Amino acid sequence: MTGLLWLGPMPNLTGCAAAIALSLGTTGCFLPVRITERASPPITGDFMRSDGSPAAGMRIAVTDSYRKDACQRSRLRTTVDSAGAFVLPGMTREVHWVLIMPPVERFSTAYRFCVGTSDSTLRLAYEGYSSLDPHAPGDTLSCFQWDWQGLVRINCTKSSKNAIITGGRWATTNTEGFYRLIPTKEGPFKGPDGNHKRPRLVVQWVEPAAGDHPITVRAAVEVPSGEKYRGLEELRKPHFWQQSSGWWCLTVQSTRYKNVGNGDEMLWYELGPPGEVRQVDACGPRVPNVWKAR
Repeated sequence: MTGLLWLGPMPNLTGCAAAIALSLGTTGCFLPVRITERASPPITGDFMRSDGSPAAGMRIAVTDSYRKDACQRSRLRTTVDSAGAFVLPGMTREVHWVLIMPPVERFSTAYRFCVGTSDSTLRLAYEGYSSLDPHAPGDTLSCFQWDWQGLVRINCTKSSKNAIITGGRWATTNTEGFYRLIPTKEGPFKGPDGNHKRPRLVVQWVEPAAGDHPITVRAAVEVPSGEKYRGLEELRKPHFWQQSSGWWCLTVQSTRYKNVGNGDEMLWYELGPPGEVRQVDACGPRVPNVWKAR
């Protein structure tokens, strides 16, 4: 609970309660205070591109506003350095009134993290929550810039739940590499719960850097897709598995909206050379999963 520092004479709480009773609870009673609380935490992090290079020069900002133009109005901004690192100090705000009737408790504050090539192109990339305590620990974010369907996209996260995952091996007669799994949202798509953006996973076939040759994305496929997954709400716990056949398997837990409760289902995909992926009922014999979060 937020502590209160009362600097004046004791307010007439009885009168306040009586006034509320007379107005049938339609007006609130406020107590004047002077509290300094956190608006956003100190934020450090790294910002890389899909080819492994630092996203040097990108502009980032943080705001506690939820206006449509909040990113452009943000008062705290910085630039990603040549190593792909960034640092933003925390922000505080002064609270002068607190609602005591009806009582409302607040335990955290929300902030918005914005990214762009310039101040005029700043767009929302991440929404986070932090303690109201100005002395609480800060957040660490990892941001990743990638291309898909002709658009430049940016993923920022501080949780392994939404991390970019790499693992597995693929090979052709000329080259080889690994798989990269990127969480995204596409749409809006129609579903039984309305028109919303739906979670998807983009599988990339990545050829690692060698000499002067940079990291290269050889192919990318979005899963799951198709009318079968209308109302998809969540994809979680993705894993790569190696099969005895030589193909790799991707498993992910899905949740879809249903009129009564949610529908949970495990989705299975076999991954082959660049661009080859097929959905299956289950994968064959497997060895322990090999994967890592970026």
